[in-house]
Amino acid sequence: MINNWKPLPLKKEIKIFRYKNIKIAFKYYNKKISQKTILFLYGFGANILMVDQFAPILSGYGYTILTIDYPGHGYSPKTDNISLGSITEALIQLLKNQDEDRIILIGYSFGGIVALHFYKNYFNKIDRFILIHSSYYFKKGLYKKIIFNIFEILLKKHYFFTINYLAIPILKDFYFTKKQIQDARYTAMQNFKKSVTMMYDIIINKNMFDILKIINCPTFIIGSYIDILVSPSISKKMNKIIKNSKIKLFKLFGHYSLMSKPEEVAKNIDDFIKS
Repeated sequence: MINNWKPLPLKKEIKIFRYKNIKIAFKYYNKKISQKTILFLYGFGANILMVDQFAPILSGYGYTILTIDYPGHGYSPKTDNISLGSITEALIQLLKNQDEDRIILIGYSFGGIVALHFYKNYFNKIDRFILIHSSYYFKKGLYKKIIFNIFEILLKKHYFFTINYLAIPILKDFYFTKKQIQDARYTAMQNFKKSVTMMYDIIINKNMFDILKIINCPTFIIGSYIDILVSPSISKKMNKIIKNSKIKLFKLFGHYSLMSKPEEVAKNIDDFIKS
């Protein structure tokens, strides 16, 4: 499956957008001209299949949700070279192509790094910014550097085992069901191994601290007291640095709250946007 990888077959509601050497799949949920559009950027090892569980719930509050697959993820063809710059450029051109003038931006987990880089280049078009279980720098601290470096080595050598039997079981919370574990494993295996490791390497080594200082739109930070990937202290630090920001720290839901408690997360996001 890994050596003979091919992107998932396109569905009617999933389109391909090409910009320079990148082809990215994108999908709308509940698209209506009269509604605000949310650009949702997911995290490590995910793709549109994961968003399919959460986006319909959030869009039910009266939003249009737009999400994309990074190159080599899910429905997007693989690309030899991936960078935050090239992904940001492609996203900006996609929004222009789809006549999206102003958006609400959400970055989940590793997708928060992509979102922060995107914000820097598109800040004048973003009305609200939401970071969910994310950080400005995932390697902050010696302990984190060691752990993430070891994980990268394992990811390259034992891809299937590392994702399915380390990442997912470690990050799940009490509410994450066996069915959701199976779905998460299936979703992750629909990505191209090299593309996932490239994205990991790009994101894990980026420090976006300086970008926090220039964010000037209303911002919502969602974290957790039981998220071992993003500590509550990191979430609180971002809240302190980002002007006009609010914070919500879950006590019982962990890093996979989008899957384990999607209704709760969606309600908090809706309350923030409409506040």
